[in-house]
Order: sequence, then structure tokens, then C-alpha cells
Amino acid sequence: MTSHFLTDKSLSLEAQFSGTAVRPLRGFAEPGLSPRFGPDRGFVLKHVDLELELCLEQRTVTGKAALHMGALPTGLGDVTLDLGEVELHEVRHDEGHPIRWIRSDQKVHLSGLPAHGGIVHFRYSGQPSRGLYFTGPTPAFPNRQKMVWTQCQDEDGHHLFPCVDHPSVKCSWSLSITVSDELTVVSNGELTGTRPIGNGQTCWKWEQRKPIPAYLVTVVAGEMEVLEASHSSVPTRYLAPKGTDLATMERVFGKTPEMIRWMSERLGVAYPWPRYDQVVVHDFIFGGMENAGATTLTDLSLTDERAALDWDAEALILHELAHQWFGDLVTCSDWSQAWLNEGWATYSEYLWNCHDLGQEEADYGLFSQLGNYLGEAGGRYSRPIVHFHYRTPIDLFDRHLYEKGALVLHTLRANLGEEAFFEGTRSYLEAHGEGVVHTRDFQQSMEQASGRNLDQFFQQYIHGAGHPQLRVKVAHSDGMLTLNIEQTQTGDQVASAFHFPLRVRWTQGGNSQLITLPINSRARAWALPCAEPPDRVEIDADFRVLCDLSVEASVEILNASLQGDASVVGQIRAARGLAQKGSVPAIQALCDALEQAEFWGVRATIAGLLAKQGGDRARNSLLKARNDAHPKARRAIVAALGHFRHPDIHKALSQIVEQGDPSIAVEGEAGRALGMSRSPELIEYANQLLQRDAWGALIQIRALEGLGKGRDATALPILLQWTEEHKHPRAQAAAAAALGALANTVPSVREAVLPRLIEVAKSGSFRVRLAAIGAMGQAQLNGAVGTLQHIHNTDPDGRVRRMSFEALAKIRMGRTSEDALVSIRDELEKLRAQNQELVGRIQTLEDQKGNEAD
Repeated sequence: MTSHFLTDKSLSLEAQFSGTAVRPLRGFAEPGLSPRFGPDRGFVLKHVDLELELCLEQRTVTGKAALHMGALPTGLGDVTLDLGEVELHEVRHDEGHPIRWIRSDQKVHLSGLPAHGGIVHFRYSGQPSRGLYFTGPTPAFPNRQKMVWTQCQDEDGHHLFPCVDHPSVKCSWSLSITVSDELTVVSNGELTGTRPIGNGQTCWKWEQRKPIPAYLVTVVAGEMEVLEASHSSVPTRYLAPKGTDLATMERVFGKTPEMIRWMSERLGVAYPWPRYDQVVVHDFIFGGMENAGATTLTDLSLTDERAALDWDAEALILHELAHQWFGDLVTCSDWSQAWLNEGWATYSEYLWNCHDLGQEEADYGLFSQLGNYLGEAGGRYSRPIVHFHYRTPIDLFDRHLYEKGALVLHTLRANLGEEAFFEGTRSYLEAHGEGVVHTRDFQQSMEQASGRNLDQFFQQYIHGAGHPQLRVKVAHSDGMLTLNIEQTQTGDQVASAFHFPLRVRWTQGGNSQLITLPINSRARAWALPCAEPPDRVEIDADFRVLCDLSVEASVEILNASLQGDASVVGQIRAARGLAQKGSVPAIQALCDALEQAEFWGVRATIAGLLAKQGGDRARNSLLKARNDAHPKARRAIVAALGHFRHPDIHKALSQIVEQGDPSIAVEGEAGRALGMSRSPELIEYANQLLQRDAWGALIQIRALEGLGKGRDATALPILLQWTEEHKHPRAQAAAAAALGALANTVPSVREAVLPRLIEVAKSGSFRVRLAAIGAMGQAQLNGAVGTLQHIHNTDPDGRVRRMSFEALAKIRMGRTSEDALVSIRDELEKLRAQNQELVGRIQTLEDQKGNEAD
């Protein structure tokens, strides 16, 4: 399983990686927003001829665009185009008609066109603030070469060229890009030629013959290393900034040809574009972007071999490749329907993992995605997947769109069966290829393939909010296995009782039985013939349903499931059931499994459960397991150690810092855990970690996060220093977030923290600004309200506006008085310590009783 914090356009998981995660907030839509729907069309956009001259030195663009327009069957209606802040020099009709134009609110309104439409020419120039990004040397990277790249999703293409900037409008494109001779240009479609034009410049000509929307148009120019893939069914290239090691590029991207072959076979629809490029750029504002035939990727995808122990880019690479079908070939008709793009791309990761890594890794990955979604739905907000109340489309790119969308597809597949599900998928892609789609189109394809009426399914999971919250009690008596199944979910637009099939498998004496229960009521008890007590019982056998499931059963049944359930998800759910019991036998079963469980993800989960339990038994078990052979399990165990306040813990974590670890994630996690555990030597060891460079500045990020969690005011000058612009930008972001965490727990630093957070929120790089805004909200800094209101009202980036809205909401929730706040936290810390001590005493008494009995 690859723990991929880079999820396409969403930054929520990357925020966890960087220590800048958004804190809980209830309610998705900003107050007072009207629902947003797609635009009406007054004409047909057939084709765009686009000529761009890019000057990397001046960071300017000079453009010419010829838009080929046709009339609707009812004639030519309103002709309004989107165009951003560039200076518009000329608008003329190809046939000489004296057309008139008016600009307002990033729109161009045309009148006087002939009834058939025709070709309208635009000439313009400028320095766009969105859509087109020039990168180069920075204080942190003074030797970085200059590059330029576009990012047009969600509706930023119009900052670079006139268009109808909405996914519902698709057309063919011709792109001519003029740059300095030494630069390589990548765009959509096929490269039809390059032409030197003098003055040290070359024109690159690309033809995108199949229709695509404006948001999928791409232009990248820079000095590139280019590696052509061998043995690929379509021309495939990997491109990265000059100087990138070719062996690294092959290691990172080498599975792409197999992914293309497998996706085409699995979907029953051939790869739809003439070629596939993957282009790595500096400072990309997303994880990846699925431009048609030419994906753009963050430079973090170029992991070194040490970083690859814990994370690789394969899930991200597969995700963007899947978009070449879901999003590019078949495009959502409106951003409210974007789950058809993102849910499918995310679920494709699971399908690929089943093929490439095996069922255990795939199931654990999908179950982790379920956890991501449940975290957002239970803490931040819950909303229907199809949602029309949003300020900007990027607001929708959250864990409901990605992870819940994927899990809905998984549930639908289990509901319909393999044959019907993939036949419906194939017919959906074939029927709507090169077009735009609505959820009803996908539903119809699935209904036609399966013969099922799916209104209820889509109403529950797509048009309604929430998910089944299942509480299952398992017992055996009088030759019957009894299951009490209760749905406990509540909330606006949430079904009172979801309807779905639930598989139950139980094993007794080596024999296994599987039954499917029709769940259709709020609560129901089932009695199943079972002569002898079962050895184990697995609810939602093989993990087939989107639900939040808790299982209550005897320690013996749960422990047997933990040791032998068919799926790792069943094992994890059994472990959670044992942790919920909290008895000495239950905790001992978890401690045993931490050492004995075969799959690393089960051990990692148990580590987190033991951390929450506390007590000597859990602490000693985690200390014993801290050298787990698998780096991902080892990291989870080290993180769990941070929940204990004990000299043995501080010593063990310090040793990891001193001796290092093959995994940078484990080494960095030790720094964060030292802060969590309130180590008296936190500052000393954090300073050691801050001197260690690593991929993505990960070790430094974790050390900074530890300083933020350490509740030590002496960390303030270190954190302030690491927000300076010569530091790695992701480390800067982590330092800003850590300032918010420190200010939230140490009132004495708030006065010094606020002005710095305001400063970097205004002037920092993109991720640093997001982190600073989130930090002001986390610490509920009242003095930040004016700055946050200004950012929310004026910033051009939708994610920045959304973050400022959430920060304002947190501040307006209010704080208790500082003295009361500190007092509450101190009392909670005392209660936590007392609870851990009490658990330890109980465990000791139980052990003594056991010895006496022996």
C-alpha cells in the first residue's frame, strides 16, 4: 500500500504530510451562498487556434486566439467569453464584420456577429496572476532553472486565453508556443513540428484533435531531461527538470506502460490519446494534473531510494492516468458532478493495487481512504457528493469527492457484481466518449448493464449525505448465532436507514459459512443456526460496503478474528473491537498481535490503538516492537510512543534520533513524538533533526511539528527562524503551522506569533500562506480577523479563500479565557496521567491473580 498524501487537486492529505492539516469545522457551505449551476450556451465553440509567446525573463505572455464559433439549431444567441486580467488589444471577425465587444468582470461580451458565427480573432498580452506560472531561482533554491507551466483547473484557463471556461464546453485545439531555443515545450495532442523563427526563439506546434475543455489545456516549457519509455503500446515519455537522474525517472515512472495496458484491458476501452507524457515541474500547486495526454506532476514525485521505503508516486501516477478516461475522455458536465472524475480516478488506484500489489495491500489502502473520509465527515463537515452550494469549484475537491466517491463505486461493484459493473463502465465510456456527463448518465449505464433500478442507491450515497453507521453485537446461545444490527447515523440529508446487502462469514471447527443479510431498517436482530460457538465472525466479510462499522463480541471471537479473518480489514475491525473492550485480556491480545500479526498495516493499526489505551502493558509492548522490520509499521509504532509521558519513551525516541533510521519517515516521526511526549530534551534533539536534509524536507518538517506540539515557549525563536524565505518552502509551511499549535497551548507566545503569521500569510509562497492562515484559525487569534477577512474577499486562489473562511469560523467560535483554557488543559493532562497509572495498576493486579492461579 502506498500512503499517498498527494491526492491530485486536493491538498488535505499533503497537509498531513506537512503538518499543516485543517482542524475540525462543522458545515461545508459558506453562509449566504446561492447554488451554482452550469452556464447556458448561446453558441457552439468548435475549435480554438491559440498562439502564445512566453518570455521567462519578463514573466509575460503575448497571445493570439482564433475562436471558431457556430450557431445553435435555434440560431446564434448570447456570445459571452471568459477572459482574465490580460490587456486585450484587438477583437475582429475573420470576415470583416464590425463586431462590438465589452469587458466586465473577467468576461468579454460580443455583439454584431453574423448569424452563422464564424471566426473571432483576439490579440492580447499580460502577466496573468492565475493559470500561468513562472518558476525559477528562489532564496531556498538559488540555482534552480527557469520554467513556465500552466494549471487551468478548475476555471483558470481564461487567465491565459479567451474561452468558455467550464467543463461542459469541449472543442479541438491548435497550439503554437514560442519560447527560447533551449527550452522544450509540452502541450496537448500531437507535436506536428518545430520551427526556428529567429532571435533565439523556436515555435512548437501541437494539434489536439479530439475535443477537450479549457481546464485540460496544458503548456509546459523548460530545460528538460526526456526519457522515452520502451515497450509501451502508445508513445510514452517522462520529462523532468534538467539534471534529474534518468535512473530515478525510470524507477519512479517505469510502471507506466504496464498501467496503460492494464487500464485499457480492465476498462475495455483503449487509451484514448495519441501519446502520454508525464512532466515534472517545480513548485506545482497540486500533486498532479491530468491534462489530456500530458499530465503535470509535482517534483515530490521524484523520490530518492530512502524516501521510497515509505512512499512512492505510483498511486498518484495511476490516478492521473485513470483521468485520461475519467475526466478527459468523458468529462463531468459541471463541477457538482466532479466525483465522476475524481471518484473513479481514486477507485482506479484500488483496482491497480489489487493487480500489482495484491489484495491485502489494496484493501488496506482502500480502508485507509475510508478513514480519511470518515475523519472529514465526522469532524470537518458532511455533505452530499453531488453538491451545488460552493463559492468556487475547488471547494468541492475534498475527501467526499475523492475517497467517498471511490468507496461508493466499490459498494456499487459489490452490489451489482463484477460482470455488470464493468460492462456498465465500458458502455458508459463508449456511449459518452469525447462528451460530457452527469451522474444520471452513469446511473443509466449501470442500470442498463445490470437490469437494476438504482434510484435508491444513488439517492442514498450520492445525492444524500452521510453513510451507514453500523453497531453490530455478536453473541451465541442455544445453538444460534445472534446478530443485533443497528444503524445509528443522523444528520441533515442523511438516510435514516440505508438499504444494502451485508455479508457475514463465520467459522466453526474449520468449516466456514457465508451469508448475505438484506439490511433495510434502522435496527434488526438476526438468529442464524450455529450448533457450536463460532471460532470467529467477520461482519462485512471481505470489505464490500461503505460504512462506519463497530463490532461487539466476546474477547475470544474478536481475538480469533484478529488472528485469522480472511481480510486485513476484518482483522483491523476486530482489533478495534478489542480496544473498545479495554479489558486486560483484550489489551493482552492486542499486545500479542502487535508482535505476531503478519500484515504490517494490522500492526500499524494496533500501535495506534495501544497508544490510546495507555498503561504499562501497552507502553512496554510498543517499546519492544519499536524495531519492527517494516518501515511503515515502525513509523506507526514510533508515533504511538509519543502518546506516553515516561522516561523510557524519551530515551527510546532520543536513541532513534541519535542513531538514525533507514526510513526518513521513522527518523522524522521520532522528532514529532518527542514533542508529543513532552520530552525535556525536545529542543536539543529537534535541533539535530533540523540539520538533516532529506527528500521533501520531511525530517525537518517532523521536527518542527514536534516543536509545535511540545508546549515549550523556548521553541518560539526556532519556529520563527524556520518561517524565513531561505528555508525549504514545505518546512516554512510546517513552521507556520507549528506556530499556531504552540500559540494554541502556550498563551505567552501569542503576541509574538500573530504578526509573523500575518506577514507570511500575505507574502509567503502558496503552501506557506495556507499554513499560516490555518494556524491563525487553529490558535483562534482574534487579531487576525481583519487580515483573514481581506484574504477571503480578495485572494485569487479558491483554496486560500476557503482556508481563510474556515480560519475565521474557528476564531468566531470563540475562546475561553486564557487562564481557564490553560486550567482545562492542565486538568486533562492530569486526568490522562492518572488514567494511565490506573490502567497500569489494574493490569498488575490481573497479572498477580493469574500468577496465583497458576
